[in-house]
Amino acid sequence: MQYIGKQYLDNSENERKNPDARLAAGYVDKFINPYTIFNTGVSLDIVPLVKSKQLGKYFRTIEASLKINNIFDKLYETTGGIDYTGAPNWIPAADRNIFFNLRVGF
Repeated sequence: MQYIGKQYLDNSENERKNPDARLAAGYVDKFINPYTIFNTGVSLDIVPLVKSKQLGKYFRTIEASLKINNIFDKLYETTGGIDYTGAPNWIPAADRNIFFNLRVGF
């Protein structure tokens, strides 16, 4: 589980020192909402599992691993910024993604 709290896009902290600016028509908050995502992974060493002396003679380890990020495919922003006009921009995170890795040790 990964929890990220509220993030401000600039040093104004959402116009904390100038709260009247938030009352202007069309004002958009300058922060990223908190979010929680879940990731998981598993790793397995294949050489001891196979118990083959022939395989163990050539390879010290053969490790397969699988990692899944953002298991529940949550939509959220990871970062952002303020452009030259003062308008906030957000950069979305990746949706669910899967990595497979095979590591061989000689």
